[in-house]
Order: sequence, then structure tokens, then C-alpha cells
Amino acid sequence: MTRSASLAAALALGLAMCGSAQAQSVGAPAGREPATAAGGTQGIAGKRNVERAFRQGDAVRAPRGLGVPVKARQRR
Repeated sequence: MTRSASLAAALALGLAMCGSAQAQSVGAPAGREPATAAGGTQGIAGKRNVERAFRQGDAVRAPRGLGVPVKARQRR
């Protein structure tokens, strides 16, 4: 009897802990800097977030000749 009761208690505790862990979001900004948060460099505020990250030292520019050149998108 005690073995099945302790097994049931352990199972219930395990399920409770898994449920609370799944409720935590890893994609939400959650206080991180906008340029490093998910989607922070995209959209309307993207350029401002990137410039702010450079100014505050949260990001560094790549030296010339390193990386992939960025082309300006043509407007329609």
C-alpha cells in the first residue's frame, strides 16, 4: 500500500513540476534588451533597436570585409 501511495505521490509531483515548467515562455522578451529579444531587430522598431544596442555597447559592428553585405530593399 505504501509503495503504491508513494509512487502515486511521486507521479503527481512530477506532473505538477512539468506543467509549471511548460508554462514558462522562452520566446517572450522578459526584460531582455529589445535588440536581443525575439524579433527585436525586425519590424517598425527594428532599426531604432539596433542603433540603440550599438550606442549602449550591447552589440558591436563587424569589421569591414567580414560578413555578408546588406543591400537596401527597393521600394515599390
